[in-house]
Amino acid sequence: MESIRLSLIFNNFVLFLNFFTTIKLILASSPDPQLPQVIKEPNLDSIKSNGKIRLLGPCQLCREVVRSFEWCLRETDYSSVTHESSKLDDYKDSDKRLAQIIGLLCSDSKQYEDQCKKFSIQHEEIINQWWSVERKEGIGIYDYLCIDKGKVCCPDGMFGPDCSPCPGYPEDICNGRGSCKGNGTRKGNGQCVCHIMYKGDLCEKCGTGTYVISEKNDLQECEKCDKSCLGQCKGSGPKGCHVCKEGYTWDSDYGCLDVDECIELPKNPCKGNTFCVNTDGSYLCYECDKSCDGCHGDGPDSCTKCANDFTLKDGICVDTKLRDRESNLEKSRYITYVGLCFATCIIFQKNIYIASAIGLLVALYIGAAEYTVREIASSPHPLENAVNKLFGQ
Repeated sequence: MESIRLSLIFNNFVLFLNFFTTIKLILASSPDPQLPQVIKEPNLDSIKSNGKIRLLGPCQLCREVVRSFEWCLRETDYSSVTHESSKLDDYKDSDKRLAQIIGLLCSDSKQYEDQCKKFSIQHEEIINQWWSVERKEGIGIYDYLCIDKGKVCCPDGMFGPDCSPCPGYPEDICNGRGSCKGNGTRKGNGQCVCHIMYKGDLCEKCGTGTYVISEKNDLQECEKCDKSCLGQCKGSGPKGCHVCKEGYTWDSDYGCLDVDECIELPKNPCKGNTFCVNTDGSYLCYECDKSCDGCHGDGPDSCTKCANDFTLKDGICVDTKLRDRESNLEKSRYITYVGLCFATCIIFQKNIYIASAIGLLVALYIGAAEYTVREIASSPHPLENAVNKLFGQ
């Protein structure tokens, strides 16, 4: 009895220890309600060390945050950040709504997610201020976050630290022929980057490869030179060229004319088992047909010499094995005809009427067979011809 009692006491003690340990683990794993949870900022060092991932500039990054914020609004049944304040206030708990959006923010940014989250954490107070006050005044989150408070972007048509106006701002930036460096950001120097046809400080002049067709108020109107021209030209067409491009030659009557390299060069420029095709200003080399060992064009009828296992027949290089097979089939066909004739003669000795009927059928069969063979052989599409004949089309 004493031993049983000691055993029960020991088992109860073990159960108590297990219960106490379980309670301790649960308490250790639960967050302390008195302590605020710390949001760990993303580590961008791992991104920078990976050359395959491009880091966004400050303004691009802010635009990405705004784009993601608008996506979060749509995902939570708000189609844009420009809703009237009455619509936005229809949601009973505005703070809870914002927390829901912040929880989703940047989750759709893919490779920029860490950068996006870091930026949103750094500017959390500005986002909260916009949500609580400025959005009700009709101010967009982009203008408030990226331009007014974040100071990483500028309005369109402005650039640099102080958002200076681009040349020609606001109606005709760079004469509509280019864009200014740093447009819409706090970077750049505002100089015009001209489109390919123009040059000059304000893109007012004609660039390389163009000619002037008119000029008004120091602004030149331009047209592209002909494709045969090298650099500048004095007018339209091949005759307007100052210098011809490589692959073209000058002609006093027509201007820059294409050189046919396949004919005019001392030797065929295409090497190996290829043939030459002229193009504007150049040429292309194409593989000869597999039946050719050298050729002057496409197809088995353009071979200068037949390849191994091919032989020339009626001006076309044909497969030797195919030719031999056709020859054997032809011999087999004639042997069949002869056999039918012998069979008819044997039957003739026994019954002249049956032999005459069979002979007539054999003659009709041979005539029809030979006609069909000739028709198929002369057709450009033998297989199609045979199928049509088979189905009576």
